[in-house]
Amino acid sequence: MLQAKDEYIETLKRIEQTEKVIELHKDNLRALGMNENQIDYSTQPIICFLEQLKEEAEQYNISGNLTLACLQDQKD
Repeated sequence: MLQAKDEYIETLKRIEQTEKVIELHKDNLRALGMNENQIDYSTQPIICFLEQLKEEAEQYNISGNLTLACLQDQKD
């Protein structure tokens, strides 16, 4: 469970980075000639990690500590 606003913001950044890494990895695997089933199988561990990060961020958000809208306002 995330305990602080800084942890939450860092987790959001990690989510964004991980999503980019997954897409790059999938593109590389396609270039190697893997089919979608093979790609899904090989990316499953990092997708599970991504889902865990998203759950932690969502739990922090639900707990009333912070809302995504407030964070977006601060970034701008």
